[in-house]
Order: sequence, then C-alpha cells, then structure tokens
Amino acid sequence: MKFSRQNSSYQSELDQFFQDLKKKTPSLADQQRKGMALLWDKKPLDLDARARDNQSRLKQPAYVYR
Repeated sequence: MKFSRQNSSYQSELDQFFQDLKKKTPSLADQQRKGMALLWDKKPLDLDARARDNQSRLKQPAYVYR
C-alpha cells in the first residue's frame, strides 16, 4: 500500500486555514521568527559575572522560620 499517493489532493480545514492566513499576512513568517528569537534565543553567559553572583549569595539557614 502506498499511502503517499492516496488522497494527495486532500487538505484538512486546518491546512486550508493556515494557507489562507499566510496569503493574507505575508509578514507572518517574519513575525514568528522574531517571536521565537524573543523567547528562545539567549545572550551568551558571562562566566565571571555568574561566578561573582554565586559567591555573593547568602546561604539560607536550614530552618527559615525562627
């Protein structure tokens, strides 16, 4: 059975919706890239600053409610 050949012209409602959306807003792909970069792309870590931050932290006592 070759499933790739069967119903090759079929498009779900969701596929049609996304194709229409991409046609209506051509800048959608750029907006998606900017949004993903905003959420996932991080600046490189400054190891010296991180080491200073770790050294400057106060150790929490074992029982906080005294």
